[in-house]
Amino acid sequence: MTEVEFTIDFRSPSNEILADGDERIRKLIAQTCDRRGLSHTIDATESAPAVEMDLRLCDRLKHAGTLMHVCTIPESLQVDLTL
Repeated sequence: MTEVEFTIDFRSPSNEILADGDERIRKLIAQTCDRRGLSHTIDATESAPAVEMDLRLCDRLKHAGTLMHVCTIPESLQVDLTL
Protein backbone atom coordinates (compact mmCIF):
# COMPACT_ATOMS: atom_id res chain seq x y z
CA MET A 1 0.00 0.00 0.00
CA THR A 2 1.30 3.46 -0.90
CA GLU A 3 0.76 6.29 1.53
CA VAL A 4 0.94 9.98 0.71
CA GLU A 5 1.41 12.69 3.29
CA PHE A 6 1.43 16.43 2.67
CA THR A 7 0.84 19.71 4.42
CA ILE A 8 -1.29 22.66 3.38
CA ASP A 9 -0.46 26.05 4.85
CA PHE A 10 -3.60 28.07 4.19
CA ARG A 11 -3.59 31.74 5.25
CA SER A 12 -5.90 34.70 4.84
CA PRO A 13 -6.66 38.02 6.49
CA SER A 14 -10.30 36.86 6.74
CA ASN A 15 -11.68 34.24 9.15
CA GLU A 16 -14.58 33.70 6.73
CA ILE A 17 -12.20 32.85 3.89
CA LEU A 18 -10.22 30.53 6.18
CA ALA A 19 -13.37 28.64 7.19
CA ASP A 20 -14.66 28.44 3.60
CA GLY A 21 -11.26 27.35 2.29
CA ASP A 22 -10.93 24.67 4.95
CA GLU A 23 -14.35 23.28 4.03
CA ARG A 24 -13.57 23.35 0.29
CA ILE A 25 -10.21 21.60 0.78
CA ARG A 26 -11.80 18.88 2.92
CA LYS A 27 -14.60 18.31 0.38
CA LEU A 28 -12.19 18.20 -2.54
CA ILE A 29 -9.97 15.64 -0.82
CA ALA A 30 -12.99 13.50 0.14
CA GLN A 31 -14.49 13.65 -3.37
CA THR A 32 -11.17 12.82 -5.03
CA CYS A 33 -10.50 9.89 -2.70
CA ASP A 34 -14.05 8.56 -3.11
CA ARG A 35 -13.79 8.76 -6.88
CA ARG A 36 -10.49 6.85 -6.82
CA GLY A 37 -11.54 4.33 -4.18
CA LEU A 38 -9.01 5.61 -1.66
CA SER A 39 -9.22 6.26 2.06
CA HIS A 40 -7.99 9.44 3.67
CA THR A 41 -7.50 11.14 6.99
CA ILE A 42 -7.02 14.81 7.72
CA ASP A 43 -5.14 15.84 10.83
CA ALA A 44 -5.29 19.55 11.59
CA THR A 45 -1.98 20.27 13.31
CA GLU A 46 -2.82 23.87 14.11
CA SER A 47 -5.42 26.52 13.54
CA ALA A 48 -4.94 30.24 13.98
CA PRO A 49 -7.30 33.17 13.49
CA ALA A 50 -6.88 35.43 10.49
CA VAL A 51 -4.22 38.10 10.75
CA GLU A 52 -3.60 41.00 8.39
CA MET A 53 0.03 41.03 7.31
CA ASP A 54 2.05 44.17 8.00
CA LEU A 55 1.85 46.21 4.79
CA ARG A 56 5.34 47.65 5.27
CA LEU A 57 6.75 44.12 5.52
CA CYS A 58 4.86 43.09 2.38
CA ASP A 59 6.28 46.09 0.50
CA ARG A 60 9.81 45.26 1.67
CA LEU A 61 9.44 41.62 0.59
CA LYS A 62 8.18 42.69 -2.84
CA HIS A 63 11.06 45.14 -3.20
CA ALA A 64 13.63 42.51 -2.16
CA GLY A 65 12.17 40.03 -4.65
CA THR A 66 12.40 42.60 -7.42
CA LEU A 67 16.00 43.48 -6.56
CA MET A 68 16.99 39.81 -6.57
CA HIS A 69 15.04 39.11 -9.79
CA VAL A 70 13.35 36.25 -7.94
CA CYS A 71 9.75 36.79 -8.92
CA THR A 72 6.83 39.13 -8.79
CA ILE A 73 4.86 38.55 -5.60
CA PRO A 74 1.11 38.78 -6.23
CA GLU A 75 -1.23 40.71 -3.96
CA SER A 76 -3.34 37.58 -3.64
CA LEU A 77 -3.33 34.10 -5.05
CA GLN A 78 -6.22 31.86 -5.92
CA VAL A 79 -5.52 28.23 -6.60
CA ASP A 80 -7.93 25.83 -8.28
CA LEU A 81 -7.24 22.48 -6.61
CA THR A 82 -8.03 19.69 -9.03
CA LEU A 83 -6.70 16.29 -7.98
